[in-house]
Amino acid sequence: MITATSTLKILLIEDNLAEARLLQEFIKLTKSQNFSLVHVQKLQDGINQLNSEKYDVILLDLTLPDSQGLASIPQLLKQNPSNPIIVLTNTNDEELAIEAVRQGAQDYLVKRHVNPDTLVRSVRYAIERKQFLEQLNQINQTLETQVEEKTAELLKSQEKPLNLIFTSSENCFEFLGDETLLKHIVSNLLNNAIKYSPPDSTVLFELIKQEKTVILKFQDQGIGMTETDQKQLFQPFHRGENVGIIPGSGLGLTIVKQCIIAHRGEITVNSQVGVGSTFTVTLPITK
Repeated sequence: MITATSTLKILLIEDNLAEARLLQEFIKLTKSQNFSLVHVQKLQDGINQLNSEKYDVILLDLTLPDSQGLASIPQLLKQNPSNPIIVLTNTNDEELAIEAVRQGAQDYLVKRHVNPDTLVRSVRYAIERKQFLEQLNQINQTLETQVEEKTAELLKSQEKPLNLIFTSSENCFEFLGDETLLKHIVSNLLNNAIKYSPPDSTVLFELIKQEKTVILKFQDQGIGMTETDQKQLFQPFHRGENVGIIPGSGLGLTIVKQCIIAHRGEITVNSQVGVGSTFTVTLPITK
């Protein structure tokens, strides 16, 4: 996470010395963030720098002596996929900007429109967006590895007679979010409620729309958990003391929480041993 005291290391790949000096001056004028900048004039020199040093962001000119246009982007990403790239160009070409982002750049700046404020804002945005996308990618990769396990658990849970009740405060409404992550939140919490419930008990899933938030509530009459377990519930590989032989990896709720954080939401739990648990997910409505 970027803080005001962080020193962000920038690799500038720009063959025009006058424009490079101007960007360096913009960096020096910045007081809201600490920066360290290394300047090279060729793409290959930039690749060599990435081999020897770690950078937080790359400022990339598209007209270099040894590389022209968007061809530079995949070469840099091949060298280090985690580096956010900001493309620098002299033309305000919307199609080129869109294609640059499609190929992996995080932002696109027209040189004549750049000033200290826009440069700093773009650098911070590029780093934070890249970190967020990598986090989502890691979550999705982990979800894929758990598909077979979750499917087996759900199939087994269907053999157990339960009363599953769904209620909604409204018949239909729109919510903007990541479909894959939202499906995982619901399926994991619902699966847990079923898995840890005794036969012939009731599992309640409530969907409540408020003015600025959507609430998903999952309530079961299962084994419950101690206060100690509740405090560690979202830690990786932690499982409750009383789960016995009920299968599980200890990663499900950790991933659920990351999915919720990705939507700027929060999750709470209220549980009592032998009585049951209620998980409440609150997600902000974005328009």
